[in-house]
Amino acid sequence: MPNLTQYKNALANLARPNQFQVSLFFPGALGALVQNLTGANQVVQFMCKNATIPKSEIGTMPIKVFGRPLPMPGDRLFESMSLSVYNDEGFTLRSAFEAWLAAMQPHSVTGVLPNFSTASSQNSTSVYVSQLGRDGSVLQTYEYQNAFPTTLSEIALDWSTDNTPEEYTVSFAYSWWTTLDIAAIDAAGG
Repeated sequence: MPNLTQYKNALANLARPNQFQVSLFFPGALGALVQNLTGANQVVQFMCKNATIPKSEIGTMPIKVFGRPLPMPGDRLFESMSLSVYNDEGFTLRSAFEAWLAAMQPHSVTGVLPNFSTASSQNSTSVYVSQLGRDGSVLQTYEYQNAFPTTLSEIALDWSTDNTPEEYTVSFAYSWWTTLDIAAIDAAGG
């Protein structure tokens, strides 16, 4: 039976959920629509309150064999990814997300969409979520490929709320996610 010291040693290097960093670069085509696109790209890592490491799931196909279901592996499933973001008084990120959504589907337009929506490279980007160690080093990075926002939540306003920053949620659809090899990125100078 393990003793207390063995448990303590085994649990010494647990990853912490409050040690993470998020980065994304808004599509360049938004440059004409967003006043401070460079600023928005730079503040994501500081204004993102929470993120998630992706779930890995494969659906199942039940195949009937002699009246009994035999589960077989099906298609890979990807749920949407959400970020909770603090809002600054300049609405830096909020404005960029609003412009991104409006560029894909304007509020007042139905039918034919603008050219921005037709090319995946113009309306999507990669979102990177990195788990950090207690020393600030990157332990693991997940890249959500071809991500674009689908939902930008409301911001609740309330006169009785004190000592609380505004925040909102942005949900993204994406094609797939990958785990990045940190050593290869560092070697390449990234």
